[in-house]
Amino acid sequence: MIRHIFFDLDHTLWDFERNSEACLKEIYAHEVAGKVSYEAFIQTFRVINKSLWRQLETNVVTHDELRRVRFRNTLLTLDVSCTEEESLAMNDRFMQLLPVQRHLVAGTLEILDYLHPKYELHIISNGYLDIQTRKMTQSGLLPYFRHIITSDVSGSRKPDRQIFDFALESAGATPECSVYIGDDEIADKAGSENAGLPFIHFDPAAAGSSAGVIRQLTELKDLL
Repeated sequence: MIRHIFFDLDHTLWDFERNSEACLKEIYAHEVAGKVSYEAFIQTFRVINKSLWRQLETNVVTHDELRRVRFRNTLLTLDVSCTEEESLAMNDRFMQLLPVQRHLVAGTLEILDYLHPKYELHIISNGYLDIQTRKMTQSGLLPYFRHIITSDVSGSRKPDRQIFDFALESAGATPECSVYIGDDEIADKAGSENAGLPFIHFDPAAAGSSAGVIRQLTELKDLL
């Protein structure tokens, strides 16, 4: 019987794309406008940032390296000069703006209102605890969750099994009474399956319905 539900945060409940775009618009207006189009800037950033996060998950780069180079790599890809100092300044501004954004994935509050009275809810995230807690506080998510397990708290990151084991132990849960919900094929799906934790894949772009896959969060009402 399921008693514990673990969620990924970014891209699953907290709408990273919409929230990051609000931040990137401000950075573009103050630092990049006139050098390259906004569309090119934001699309290139998304590709670079996603690639760096994938490298982080496979231990190729560290969080500090990701934050230091993502804006510099974005602008250099667009043939715009950018020093490391300028890149760090843009990233600092990005990290100041990001946690106060409030856009949630469609259906988030509806499904949490449905699940919260029935289950203990927890977060497993590759972010840092202070940043993720601020995001959850600003967007109204914090009261729903008992534990927030992050990479700095657990000393490991998805898809490593250790972060899932740490989360289960922290919650006093077992895989048999738990389920994990996330969007990423590697960090979430492969990671949770490696830990023996049942997984529901949130994939809004899924071509059709299939077992263990949802396209809308509210579909969880039919599964839990």
